[in-house]
Amino acid sequence: MKLTLLLVFSLFLAACGQTTSGVDPLQTQKRIDEQMEKQQETKEDVVSDFPDWWLNPPMDTEDIFYFTGQGESKQIQMSLDIAILEAKELLASAIDSRLSARMTQFKTQSGLEDDMVLTSSLEKATESVISQTQVGGFRVAKKDVQAKDNKYISYVLLEYKAGHANKLLYNQIKKDAETEAKIRQTEAFKELEEAVLNN
Repeated sequence: MKLTLLLVFSLFLAACGQTTSGVDPLQTQKRIDEQMEKQQETKEDVVSDFPDWWLNPPMDTEDIFYFTGQGESKQIQMSLDIAILEAKELLASAIDSRLSARMTQFKTQSGLEDDMVLTSSLEKATESVISQTQVGGFRVAKKDVQAKDNKYISYVLLEYKAGHANKLLYNQIKKDAETEAKIRQTEAFKELEEAVLNN
């Protein structure tokens, strides 16, 4: 009986010493460490390949703004298109913020903050300018395409001249005589008009 118990206990201890899958935990950990190290190296390679002008774009000036974008695809042109689209979205957001501030100036300086017709007209003008801005008015100042793991990564730097948005806004306001009449005497409109005429 003692011998049987001893044999069962020995088999139990032997079974506990092995994993159920037959995989050595040290080997598994070693493979995990190697995979993590490889992923880290890949990330470092990608980061080291970023164009300097993409990481540190030129500073915006009063007249020129810069926007960066990145795109990935198995097709070169598609990766460029994605990068440009990303930069254009940033451009549209920046123009929207700038125009919204200008619209607030128009309404405040005219004393017509609560004028719903004026507000609606100015909002439509802003939307029109933003959509036209996304179609044109910018140029691709720099681009870089890199091949990585069966795909292309494109980086772009868009340059946009503020005068283009000013002109679009000015022309949009001039289309609506009532809106123009309401804001014509504001300092903000005079500044806009001067910027357009002197450009």
